[in-house]
Amino acid sequence: GTQATTSPLRPLTMAESGPECEDTVGWENNRGKTCRDYADWCDGGAFRQGSEWAAGEVFNHPEQHCCACGKGASALPPPRPTSDSPTFSSRANAMCNGADSEVRTTTVEGCEAHCERVRCACFHFRRSVCSFALVLATPSLQPTSRGYVAHLRVGAQPPPQLAARHTGAGCASSPQRQGSPPAFYLYEEPALEWGERLSRCFEAARGMPPWALAVNDSAHQRDGAPPIQLAHGLWLYQALRQHPARTRIPERAALYVVPAYGSLSEATGGCDGQTHLNRMEAAASSLRTSPWFKAAPRRHLLLASTLPEDRNALGALGELAATSGAVALCADSRSCARGFQRRVVIPPLPLPPLATLAVQLQTARQMCGAAAARRRPTSLFFRGLHAKSHEAQELRARLWTLRQLPGAAVKFTRGGSASLEPDTRRWLVAQGWSGGSAVPFNAYAYARAALRSDFCVVVRGDGQNAGRMLVDAVAAGCVPLVIGDKTVLPFRKRQGGPLPYADFTVGVDELEYMRYPAETVRKALEEAAPRLPQLRAALLAARERLLLGYGDAPLRYNMSLARGADTLLRAVGQLICPRNPASLSSCIGEQAGTGATVFF
Repeated sequence: GTQATTSPLRPLTMAESGPECEDTVGWENNRGKTCRDYADWCDGGAFRQGSEWAAGEVFNHPEQHCCACGKGASALPPPRPTSDSPTFSSRANAMCNGADSEVRTTTVEGCEAHCERVRCACFHFRRSVCSFALVLATPSLQPTSRGYVAHLRVGAQPPPQLAARHTGAGCASSPQRQGSPPAFYLYEEPALEWGERLSRCFEAARGMPPWALAVNDSAHQRDGAPPIQLAHGLWLYQALRQHPARTRIPERAALYVVPAYGSLSEATGGCDGQTHLNRMEAAASSLRTSPWFKAAPRRHLLLASTLPEDRNALGALGELAATSGAVALCADSRSCARGFQRRVVIPPLPLPPLATLAVQLQTARQMCGAAAARRRPTSLFFRGLHAKSHEAQELRARLWTLRQLPGAAVKFTRGGSASLEPDTRRWLVAQGWSGGSAVPFNAYAYARAALRSDFCVVVRGDGQNAGRMLVDAVAAGCVPLVIGDKTVLPFRKRQGGPLPYADFTVGVDELEYMRYPAETVRKALEEAAPRLPQLRAALLAARERLLLGYGDAPLRYNMSLARGADTLLRAVGQLICPRNPASLSSCIGEQAGTGATVFF
């Protein structure tokens, strides 16, 4: 195990460490998980954010049996540092969760001096690199076998907004509990789990990891930079790998998750002696021999999103999964691997600058308490492309008139369709538009503008999906203004679905908008303005249920989990068992043959 010491390094005395706690021998949570598993999801005698529902009777009271989750917590009073107390406590074989900045220094003392200057909450040091977090995440530390030593500021506490962000506490009443997601089994066979190896090969070939936001000196996307959604499978895998509903006993699973990195695999090409199609063939062969796939192929799911440059992202694996009736997870209904009849539309990844832990804390402060009523400098924000289809061009062309609204910031970006339909072009020119009005897409300028806006336009493009506009707005704490009721929103609440969009978005009637765009949007904004505190409180709760996590990279030590995986698992469960909530558990029991009790 790891040994906690205070700086300078020395063993803790019994008086400092408190009474010894021992996990209950032989305990499990009714789904095959032990206290050793829960140590990854609990920290300091409490559940980390987003995992509190995994406590209680349904999971055999882990808080009463596992020290990491609270057993014996009443006997462990929190430390009260005095003026003579050391500034940092140290823990070997650990890293700071959410560390997103680094400096070069030759000694740990240099790192500590730097963190004193910037008042960081935690840092870890190895090989002349000091990585630090300015705010304390939950959990604060992540175990590692890579030789790191973490240094945690004594007395540091997660900000109240972070500790409560999954419930919206301090902003509004907590959302109604949705129940636990279904137990799932995550395949880890070498032929299927290629995430870490592909990331290593991609970085070796491109000079940047697949999740990097690579920009030039003007903050415009650099040539050869990885598309943002290329890392979707990596984020999803990390969110599921650490999830409390994951079971390592396949017989107890209601769902089976197949790790899939189709777009990343195709973009990487050769890796560890295998081509992309070789990997997909090997993955299909491994899955074909699984007794669980043979028994219940329709309860299997995998990420099947594709990118425009993909040729055959999933290869033989996609063919096997599609013909067997597996569920495809797709960020866009149009960009999904061929052949899948059963699909669940999931949110894409937000723009990386909007997904950092620091940004999430900043926006949470703006959405809670008295700050929730304060207006941001920009009333309405849109920055996006012209579309290709005539219908989408007409819809987006009307956005140009919104520039006349007080405080609005509406601009088209370069890189869209090179040719507008003649009637669309004539209409835009009559409104004062010219072909030179488009601006380059600047990722950081876009992020800053969204963070300074009260409402963000969400309008469909060539497909019916909201795309990244929705998750960018949600991540920025900007209330989505959804134009038209044809837009497909992920996890829309219907038949008991998980997300009530009416609580945190503002809708605009499409017919009225097409006739009188500026007047229709002005009226919608005026009606919504008095409800801004309530919209923001609901948006804060919805953000936790839409996004997979926060951080700069989909790595365990640098990612704070949200509850998007919960929402995703419930949506898949509802697709498999389209019944009312009272009979969902019996439905899964019938299909699984296990009688497992689950809720969606």
